[in-house]
Amino acid sequence: MKTNLKKTVLWIVSAVLFCSFSSPTITHASTQMQVLSKEVTYLDDGTYFETIIYENDGPSTRASKTKTGTKKTTYSADGKDLWYVSVTGTFSYTGSSSKCTSAKVKAESYNQYWKISNKSSSYSGNTATGKATAKLYYGPLPAATVNESVVLHCDSNGNLS
Repeated sequence: MKTNLKKTVLWIVSAVLFCSFSSPTITHASTQMQVLSKEVTYLDDGTYFETIIYENDGPSTRASKTKTGTKKTTYSADGKDLWYVSVTGTFSYTGSSSKCTSAKVKAESYNQYWKISNKSSSYSGNTATGKATAKLYYGPLPAATVNESVVLHCDSNGNLS
């Protein structure tokens, strides 16, 4: 009995360690999103933008040579996320060319003082673009305004950047 318990505990610990070292994924209701890249840009005032590119992971997209990905930029200060803008693009690629077939923007505030407006998305060629305006309010007039654009590219081999 003790041997079986030890084997079970050892198996669980091994599984947890294996999962913690595998590539990061985010699971949504019916889709897994794999993190492709992450970049942090620090500003002079100590705030920063973190940009992450996610790719929908699935065998059906690889077989049909289509790819859906999301590029998300989050604005943060003092270790707290304040707001984000993301664009999700769907692309078709052939090995010699690629084309964006749709783009969708999403932008939200995590903070009561930041308000999001003017959301828009567009696509052209092999590029999906999402835009939004974030405004900081301490009173009736904005104290700061940030116009943020997020641009997602897909090359002819289906690589997102």
